Amino acid sequence: MAPPQKPKNSLSEDPRFAQAVQSYEAGLRSLQERKFEKAKAAFQKVVGSGVRELIDRAGVHLNTCNQHLERTAAAFKTPEAHYDYAISLMNLGDYIAAREHLEKSARLLYGAKGAACQAWISARRDELDEGKVEAIIAAMNRRRVRDSEAQEELEKERGYFRGNAERMRYAKFRSQGLFVGSGVVEAGCKIIFGQRLKLSGMHWTVRGANAIIALRCCQLSGRWEEFWESRAAS
Repeated sequence: MAPPQKPKNSLSEDPRFAQAVQSYEAGLRSLQERKFEKAKAAFQKVVGSGVRELIDRAGVHLNTCNQHLERTAAAFKTPEAHYDYAISLMNLGDYIAAREHLEKSARLLYGAKGAACQAWISARRDELDEGKVEAIIAAMNRRRVRDSEAQEELEKERGYFRGNAERMRYAKFRSQGLFVGSGVVEAGCKIIFGQRLKLSGMHWTVRGANAIIALRCCQLSGRWEEFWESRAAS
């Protein structure tokens, strides 16, 4: 008689789950690189994998890919669809990241950090603060570089600003009382997730972590009683 197989005691030992995680991470990388066709294919694999722990999140990102590929301007059928789209784009066009791209562009255009390089960065930062992305791109176009590799990198930087222009209208966002950096979101993640899930000795499954996070969000947003009343009524 063959010896009994040792049962799998965690999702990490399930090859189907491991493959889904791999596809999910590949999709995220492609999404951050704005390779939406490639990202869509990866997220479709996750949705079709049957791994419940990842299907919902992959569906959110899949919706984002479709929005970009269809090039529809904010044609959201529900507030939930709009929210999902916004969350998945949260880190694209971030203010701090945009300044880093300016500095990289300056180094490509002027080489080492000399006076001309610093003057260019200073002028472009003012334009960035005002949300004048087109002026930044125009300034990048006014100076040519001879090195083909640097020219290729510079074109990627132009693409970054062209692709994220509407998410870089920072003066407009500030006038509406909105934050333009990721610091507030990162702090919120620390309070909501980190302080609850990262205590000493804690280990979580994806499903268990999602459940406790949902409850914590209800508590911190002052909707604890409302949540349980709706559960009792359903």
